Amino acid sequence: PGGTLNIINQLATKDLASIARRLTLALALALIPGLAPGAEALTLDEAISRAVSHSNQIGMAEAGAEAARAEASGASRSRLPRLGLDLRFHRTDDPVMVFGDLLRQGNFTADNFELSSLNTPAPVSHFEAGVTLQQPLWTGGNITSRIRAGEASAEAAMARAGRSAQEIAYRTEQSYRRALLADERLVLLRRSLALAQTQSARVESLWAVGLALQSDRQALTAHVQETAATLSAAEAESVESRSLLGWLLGVGEPVWEALHVPSNDGGPPPPSLDEALHNLESRGDLRATQQDELAAEAGKKLAKSELLPNLDAVARAAHHTSEFFGEGQAFWFLGVQATWAFEWGSSSRVNAAESRIRQASLQVDEAREMARHEVRVAYTRQESATRRLAALEAAVTASETAYRLIQERHVEGLATTLELTESQNTLIRVRLELASARHDLALARKAAQLASGTLETPEVLP
Repeated sequence: PGGTLNIINQLATKDLASIARRLTLALALALIPGLAPGAEALTLDEAISRAVSHSNQIGMAEAGAEAARAEASGASRSRLPRLGLDLRFHRTDDPVMVFGDLLRQGNFTADNFELSSLNTPAPVSHFEAGVTLQQPLWTGGNITSRIRAGEASAEAAMARAGRSAQEIAYRTEQSYRRALLADERLVLLRRSLALAQTQSARVESLWAVGLALQSDRQALTAHVQETAATLSAAEAESVESRSLLGWLLGVGEPVWEALHVPSNDGGPPPPSLDEALHNLESRGDLRATQQDELAAEAGKKLAKSELLPNLDAVARAAHHTSEFFGEGQAFWFLGVQATWAFEWGSSSRVNAAESRIRQASLQVDEAREMARHEVRVAYTRQESATRRLAALEAAVTASETAYRLIQERHVEGLATTLELTESQNTLIRVRLELASARHDLALARKAAQLASGTLETPEVLP
């Protein structure tokens, strides 16, 4: 008995938790269409701004652009003179070094010309503090190539950031409209379920007194259950769409705010198909690949610069003394130096750079062809969505007329309850499809703008 009671208590606890979760979800779903009276609805523009501002993709692209700009700026400053400070110390009895150190210190005397001093001098300490100024005169294109590569990489990163903003704006509107459509479905299905339950109850009462057919009773029962199942699926879809919207907005949970119904015109019309196909460079992803190709070309010039000599003007001043804070002598010199460093791997780096150029060029071609495909598909879907909307508007008008006429016939006893139910189902179905078609057309226009690279985004990028 004790084990049985424990099992019952566990089941009861689970049932209570399940009931609590279902009640919470049901309350949220029940409030979705209107939510709290007087509460401000979340607009589509606000949702897109929040999603774009929250995007990590854009943040990463911006950080990459800043890093590339910093590299380009650092490369441009390489044209400025380089200042070097050095402090050296050594102690030696090497005859040659002792001779030179004494001369630089100003401590060389006639005694140092004795053969014994020249051959076996006493150890000498030497301190040297110097400053060197080196001005690049020619680097074989090294500095220019680094600047161009950094600038191209920065432009590519910002182009990708702009494209990411467009994609996020589209996904946000897609999720937003999906949530709105789920709300509309909930309203229509709840009304349909209430009406079906009323009709079912009426037929049940008539069947109890022998005034209704068993087929009508069973058909209405099936209709009620089918509508309830559809409503349950719509509730799940509403939670899913609002959860996705919450993820895009960065709130960490479904967005339970009321949603303002936007215009279904989709905003400014996209350019014509021919214009879109001939102006694909307005797409950020394509511009990014083009900048990548420029960066690869600059990388080749940079690799080639390693095979060439560098020419610098050099100025140096140094103070020499035998003690760290002692008196000594200062000397200077001006000159020009050429350095040519040979590395066995330089030619391999040139070959690698050429391969990267070919890779970048193929990526440009691939991106352009993909853009053309996306434009054609988006414009085809837009035309299809336009025709679908027109057809469904006509279908709703016809279904409303048919339902009204069958209602009149049903009142007069000339139409069965089953016919009335089927007419009602048809009307609800086409109304749901019409609501979907309106949102689909708005999204199809935005998809055409996204494909053509003309989709407007909030001003959140630098």
